[in-house]
Amino acid sequence: MESDISRRGLLGGGSMGLLGSLAGCLATGRGQTETVTETYEIDALESLSLAAENGSVTVEGNRGDVIEVRGHKAAPTEESLESLEIGSTQNDGHLTVETRWENTPFLFGPDPKLDLEVTVPDGIRLAGAETTNGDVEVRDVRGELVADTTNGRIDVEGVDGPLVADTTNGSVHAAGVSGDLRAETTNGNVDVSLLADGGDLNAESTNGNISVEAPASLDASLSAETTNGDISIDGFGNADVSSRGSVEVTLGDGTRRIRLDTTNGEISIRSVEDT
Repeated sequence: MESDISRRGLLGGGSMGLLGSLAGCLATGRGQTETVTETYEIDALESLSLAAENGSVTVEGNRGDVIEVRGHKAAPTEESLESLEIGSTQNDGHLTVETRWENTPFLFGPDPKLDLEVTVPDGIRLAGAETTNGDVEVRDVRGELVADTTNGRIDVEGVDGPLVADTTNGSVHAAGVSGDLRAETTNGNVDVSLLADGGDLNAESTNGNISVEAPASLDASLSAETTNGDISIDGFGNADVSSRGSVEVTLGDGTRRIRLDTTNGEISIRSVEDT
């Protein structure tokens, strides 16, 4: 499954959590609930993509020896609940798992919702985690990952490889990415924590702040620009800056490329201990 990565605007536990979830479903008109589980053997697999429509996508890597997908359904009627399904296709070592919904005639109330909660064994590359209406949360996976949503936040920590994180209405948080990182939103903040040996960074927002934490030893060619807001660079010695408009500085040897761009928001880059 291909994602358009150039677009701007891809665990609950315990009885109290379950009761809270059910109360939320009732309050929003999705009183019918069910959890289903699908498992997929990994012998012939190299990579995985996940796609939802109305619902969140949550992924935890380095877990188990099969891919396990738990689907948490919520719908206003029993008929619409049964119309929600988890489907899959497999081609050339790549598994695509997606939510499917057969539109129910004369449905009163909100559209059905199907959240995906997934565990992925070590050695399987996560190529995509996307939805339209919901959050995307990923932990400790192998990439080249595209995390994509339209109405929701993206929260990614721990990607061995590059990451593209793209939403329209929501924030982006990314940390522990070993490859190049692109984080993009229209209405929301971007919060990034860089590794000492990571790749290039391109972060963009239209209506939101951009905040970057980076090792004090960072070697980067840095460009930051905002229309309505301040820019601050702190903890990098003679390269520290407090300004408006745009800033271009070279940190260390300038080997990495960092580009930060927002229209209505602040930009801050501050140093932390090397990780």
